[in-house]
Amino acid sequence: MGEDAYGALCRAVERLSTADDVVTALPPAELEALGERGRAAVERLAAELTELREAAALAQSLEAALSQITTALTGVARRDFSGSIPRTHSGDAFDVLAFLINETVAEMEAVVHELNAANAQLLRAQKMDSLGKLAGGVAHDFNNLLTIIMGLTQLVMDEQAEGEAKQDLATHAVAEYRRRLGDA
Repeated sequence: MGEDAYGALCRAVERLSTADDVVTALPPAELEALGERGRAAVERLAAELTELREAAALAQSLEAALSQITTALTGVARRDFSGSIPRTHSGDAFDVLAFLINETVAEMEAVVHELNAANAQLLRAQKMDSLGKLAGGVAHDFNNLLTIIMGLTQLVMDEQAEGEAKQDLATHAVAEYRRRLGDA
């Protein structure tokens, strides 16, 4: 194959995308100069060019799909479940991956909502427990004061002495009651 025919072949391959395009773009004289072996080489080069262009298109679609996946998963990491990956319904690996990621994100969203509801219920239970403990403590302290008052009152009633002895005991009971209320 001559240098001119080879250069024409390279220029044709750069401009065209299919084997037929390359073959029809070459001038007939240069195509004949390539011979049968050269024609097969042209067709192989054009087929490889087609494969490279298809691979480049696939790489671009992969890049776009990975960008969508990254965006969706970044949203999930921030607990933003609004994004989903659009499906092509072609059944290829990317469509299946988009389906699986969308399903997983939906399941994660449901689990997060259940977890938030359980946390809210736990918080309410803890508040009620604290309130119950507080009420129990107040009731216990009040009961202690009432026990003192009742005991001293009973002593006053049991006392048979007349006059100042009863009044001193009652005064003592009132003073003790006031002292305990001041301590509480």
